[in-house]
Amino acid sequence: MVGSNADFAVVGRMLGKAALDKIGRKKWRKRVAEMVAQLEPIWNYRKLYLGGGNAKFLKQDKLPENVAIRSNEAGLLGGIALWGPLAPALAGVVLEVGGPFQHIMIVCREFGIPGIANAKEATTRLTEGQLVVVDANHGWVLPAE
Repeated sequence: MVGSNADFAVVGRMLGKAALDKIGRKKWRKRVAEMVAQLEPIWNYRKLYLGGGNAKFLKQDKLPENVAIRSNEAGLLGGIALWGPLAPALAGVVLEVGGPFQHIMIVCREFGIPGIANAKEATTRLTEGQLVVVDANHGWVLPAE
């Protein structure tokens, strides 16, 4: 769904201020809800925080329980709080869906963590707890044994 710069541009057109102004708040809220429903099975998140200027037009009671509205400041601080302690513990990141411009991939590059996006069938070919080698230079995920 969202992985490349072009994809981000499409999402921006679908959920940005211009879309809100063009289709109105009611249809825009429905569009946001549809996008959230698409993201959950892809990202498998426990909690999703929505922020930005347009988030103030969302209604918390119309969102799933695991989705919360936060200010941009809270989102930024949440990102720092998450990656600060977590990044040093990561040996590599493999995403089955996505692209190099997703936030997690950018963070991986900043911390020097090998990361591979769009690893097709990764969740069916790899097993939980399996040791792998993540070679981001070649785009390979190989068994460690």
